[in-house]
Order: sequence, then structure tokens, then C-alpha cells
Amino acid sequence: MRTRRGKPRLGTRPRHRQTGGARDRWHTGFTDALGACALLGQVEDRSVADVPAWLATTPLTWRKSTTHVAIDVSATYRAAIRTGVPRTRVAVDHFHVAQLANKMLSAARRRTTAEVRGRRGRATDPKWSARWRLLRSREDLTDEQSRRRGTRRRGAIGQQTLLTTWIAKENLRSLLALAMTGADWNQVGRPRWKFPTWCADSDIPEVRQFTVTVDR
Repeated sequence: MRTRRGKPRLGTRPRHRQTGGARDRWHTGFTDALGACALLGQVEDRSVADVPAWLATTPLTWRKSTTHVAIDVSATYRAAIRTGVPRTRVAVDHFHVAQLANKMLSAARRRTTAEVRGRRGRATDPKWSARWRLLRSREDLTDEQSRRRGTRRRGAIGQQTLLTTWIAKENLRSLLALAMTGADWNQVGRPRWKFPTWCADSDIPEVRQFTVTVDR
């Protein structure tokens, strides 16, 4: 399931003869994850009731044959799937997991800036100028950028926090990358152990909360 955001439209509600929201800006789309990613259906809004309502229009045999559902990071969708097709396994697509890791890193950067400087980041701050580089993957960094990152590890506490958070994000990316390689459990075991262990030992609130979210 995917969410598409558009522009809300105003219209007249027949019953109340009042002007209000006739078109919601959020739509939920249902696609075939294993096939050609064809659009199976689309409903307006993204509430818990909308997903089971669409599922009720599908054949019962199709619902029983569905074993896995991929969603974005949404508690609403998760609750809707548990209601509509309770026997399926729910997974979050990798794009939204990596996006959540970047949000974790940005939250840690803003918090450390506020703690160290007592204000929000400014364009003259080193962390502010490097904010986009923090979101880049390890393989996209140049040798000079990697060297600077290693040097900052011995710097201020705020820099150590950001480096630890960045490594947590990269550990997760390494784990997600194994999904498309056909790796067996022996190959997945070490990265699967490395990611939560690093996060648990970090003692950084954003990292620990991110680990709890991923493990749900």
C-alpha cells in the first residue's frame, strides 16, 4: 500500500448544504508487489476503515491467498491490515525504512546543536553545512569526506553523537542491501546482530527509539 498526497478540493455536501472538503488530499493505493507493480485499487483518505472497506470488495480466495503486505511506516495501515487480513505478515518497504533512518539522523543533529549552542543551527555552523553529507551513504562519500568523518570522531561530544548515529544508519542499510542478494540466514545473521547491538550500546535516544520502531 502506498499513500499519494494531492491538493484538497472544496465542494458542497448534499446533505448539509455546506461547503467543505469534497476531496481528501490523501489517497491510498494498492499495488501488486510481486507482479508488475500494477495498481489494483485506490481509495480516498488513509483511515483504518478505508483499507478493510476496499478489501471487502476483493474475492475471498484472493484475500486468503495473500501472505505478505508491504506498507510505509504507518500505524494506521498496520492496524487496517490486522483488521482486514489478520493472517498476513506485514513488512515495511526499504525506502521508508531508510527514510526513517535519515530522519533519525536529522533529529539527532538538531538536538545536539540545541544542546551545544543553545539555539537552532545556522548556515555558519559546521553541522549545518554538513547536514546533507550526513544523509549520504558510505559508498557515495569521497576519501576526503570519509577522512574528515573519522577525524571528527575524536572531536566534540556532538560530533561523536552524529558519527555514532550515522554508523547506525549505515549498519541498517547494509542489512537491507542483503534482501536483494538471495543471502541465506548465515550471511544475514551477523548484520542482523550488528545493527541492534550498535544501537543498544550507543546510548543515544534517537537511535534507541529508531531500533524500537524497526523491531515492531
